[in-house]
Amino acid sequence: MSKLCHHCGSLLDAMSAKCTHCNDSSIDADLEITQVITPGCDEVKEAAHVTQRNLSDFEVLSTVSGGFATILKAKDPLLDRIVALKLVPNTDNQSDLVQEAKLASKLSHPNIVTIHEVIQNDEQLAIVMEWVDGDSLKAKLATEIPLKEKASIALQLCNAIEYAHQNAILHCDIKPDNIMFDIHNQLKVLDFGLSHVLGGESQAATIGSPAYLAPELYLGQNASKESDLFALGAVLFELFSDDKAFDGKSLDVIKAQITTGEAKNLADKDTQLPEALVTLIQNLLLVEPSKRPLLSDLIDAFTDLNQALVQKPNWWQRRAPWQKVTISAMLLGVMAVLLQPILFPPSNQQILEKRISENKRIAVLPLQNINDDPQVQLFSQGLAVTLSTELGKVGREKTNSWVIPSAEVAKLNNLTVSDVYSRYGADLVLTGSIQHLGSQRLINLELIDGASGVALKQQQFKVNVKDLFASNQAVFEKAITMLNWPKSNMASKGTEFDGAYKHYIAAIGYTFRSDQANYIENAIEQFNQAIDLDELYVDAYVNLAATYLNKFHNTKDEQWLNQYEQTINQLAKIEPTHTQVRYLSHTLALRRGEAEKASKLLKALVNENPENEYLHFELARAYQQLKENTLAEQSYKAALKIVPNHWKGLNQLGRLYYRTAQYNKAILVYQQLIDLTPKNKSAFIGLSASYYGKGELKSALAYAKEGNRLNPTARGFSNIGGFHFILGQYQDAISAYKQAIKLDKNDYMSWGNLADSYWLIKHPETNATYKQAADLTEKVFSINKQNSRAKLAWAYYKARIGEKAAAMKILDSISHKENATEFYLAAQAYDALDESERAVKKLKLAIKKGYPKEEAITSPLWKNWNERELRSIIVD
Repeated sequence: MSKLCHHCGSLLDAMSAKCTHCNDSSIDADLEITQVITPGCDEVKEAAHVTQRNLSDFEVLSTVSGGFATILKAKDPLLDRIVALKLVPNTDNQSDLVQEAKLASKLSHPNIVTIHEVIQNDEQLAIVMEWVDGDSLKAKLATEIPLKEKASIALQLCNAIEYAHQNAILHCDIKPDNIMFDIHNQLKVLDFGLSHVLGGESQAATIGSPAYLAPELYLGQNASKESDLFALGAVLFELFSDDKAFDGKSLDVIKAQITTGEAKNLADKDTQLPEALVTLIQNLLLVEPSKRPLLSDLIDAFTDLNQALVQKPNWWQRRAPWQKVTISAMLLGVMAVLLQPILFPPSNQQILEKRISENKRIAVLPLQNINDDPQVQLFSQGLAVTLSTELGKVGREKTNSWVIPSAEVAKLNNLTVSDVYSRYGADLVLTGSIQHLGSQRLINLELIDGASGVALKQQQFKVNVKDLFASNQAVFEKAITMLNWPKSNMASKGTEFDGAYKHYIAAIGYTFRSDQANYIENAIEQFNQAIDLDELYVDAYVNLAATYLNKFHNTKDEQWLNQYEQTINQLAKIEPTHTQVRYLSHTLALRRGEAEKASKLLKALVNENPENEYLHFELARAYQQLKENTLAEQSYKAALKIVPNHWKGLNQLGRLYYRTAQYNKAILVYQQLIDLTPKNKSAFIGLSASYYGKGELKSALAYAKEGNRLNPTARGFSNIGGFHFILGQYQDAISAYKQAIKLDKNDYMSWGNLADSYWLIKHPETNATYKQAADLTEKVFSINKQNSRAKLAWAYYKARIGEKAAAMKILDSISHKENATEFYLAAQAYDALDESERAVKKLKLAIKKGYPKEEAITSPLWKNWNERELRSIIVD
């Protein structure tokens, strides 16, 4: 990484730490930060203060562009964030540039790049801005953009410009290069650093871009709102027509075209836009500034277009006005009643409401943190968890809708509308932005169509920073209204102590992204602080227990399961009859393999809450541990009757069919899952395993690779390694298994598979690898004695390293309820111990229960038989 000279802002030489421009040494030359920048308390921020902060503090990651101003991607160590650093050399008008940057820093809008800080010293002006990690509109224009996305881009761009104009700030250089998109595909307008106060003196004629420059600026007049509108018109023309409005071969030709009003005609292009909107865009390019349409008219038109694109208009809505009058006159009377749905179709708003009411799968994403404030980020994440939980209750009890649990949403690498739609099939997504305004927070809540990404509804309101519960309640009520759900009350905050609730909300925020370093530990600390302030805080105990369980899942360390149990016991002392005590206790019983106890608790809970699908799913898991597969299937189906498109439930049912060798049923379920969520890697992995079970290796390998491409995981690499192993490609198998172990060092199966591959090539690490697999398997089995797969794998690994007594003790405990894979493991363990007669008996049972015969016979891992001998034995 590079660093910057504190004196002039140029790059330092990596070896000498001297500036490549002014030869100044930056060693021991730090300047003091003179002022900390904080946002104002109204919707528009206070201007950023000019500081003398040391530029050498920034770590340069890359150079983005040069020219008049050099743009660097850098890391700001003060707030530990990635920023764009715009370096402007010293000029005679540096004071003007500082003033412009300060004016631009007042803007705080989700579609405008934020200026964090202005740094000025003797030779260098540096503007510290929000980093946007994505493509420009110019790059997008080189690709095919769907009409829905174009409409969304246009509306976001108009909103950004309107916001700046309302705050008396111009842009003066609107063009595709200055319009970016972040990783969430949200539009961001760059370079308001060249803006001016309305009515001020303009430099636009020298700094603007020729094809987007208004005619009055070519004629030497001052910049205005209307000159920005002209540039907007040129951009919109290009966006919807895939052609420039002015494309002369030289600057003089372009200037002549613009100043004489020789724009191309948008009506001649195939834009698929309403005629009125085409006219609005065309009129933005008029020579006379006063004749250009109002920006508010454009925003209204694009808002209508975005809503209309959610659902295509019906036959009646496509008729011209004169046609509607004629047809209506002909059919009035008795037929009017019968034909009312055709003659008088619902309005766009009615269509919108109907679409919202018909959608069943809803996801909540954290609000975008406009200020990059860590505390606001925690609040936003905690709010997403709270909303998911509370809306989930209302959806289940009053609307027959399913709100995707926040724990599932948090597993996404990118928290975007498109990703949550692809992974979970979310019909509607609640998201938006949040901005800190001193004692208040401005929330922009959006309800977005999952398939198209189009905003269906939007609400903007403020909440009080100090009253967290009231803030959550306000967002909940707005969400209920936007979803057209019956009026409902959010659960109480559960404590009378505001301090306890504050710690609780912070903890919830940490739990949302528990994959981040130290987030689980921070959540545990915050929950405990909440309990310290209120020893009767039931919700804090419940979520603390859930966090301990999460930690156990990640580490497989039993101490966290013990902490989970201890928390349940603390809760039981406070509220011994509380439903959550039984609920948490069943989870503990399942994790410890006490399936009988878990099933009794769950059956009682299901009787009390027959419409709670989650309880049915958990009861199915208990039945699976008890080898009661028919009852498990019934429970899964009961849950899926309540929520037919519950992706995780379908995945669990498919897994049950696979494990009981019902491969055709499993394939049908996983295909249904792919139809529901086309990019769900679990569905591809399930299909791979099921086709493998049927002996269709090519299909199995194809699905395995596709699943791992969507989301590389330890299990995905392990499956691919398995196919290479079967094909005799042992070095490729070893590479894949090592990749799996790199991602999950505690996966005993990957270690065992690696050991098998080593055994075949007589690798010197074979025994040590089998021992590692055995130790990890023992740890898993010690926690859950009902895990038959781990038990038989443990016996097999023990047999491979020659620990016969230990292996035989495990093998003697096998029951008739073991599944096909478990009997196969037992057969291989007996073979490794030279117990051939017992090995054959278990192998025949495995094949009878559905283990693929050809794979069993052709496996290279048999110690005492070759393929021909084994085939003869099995046939006999």
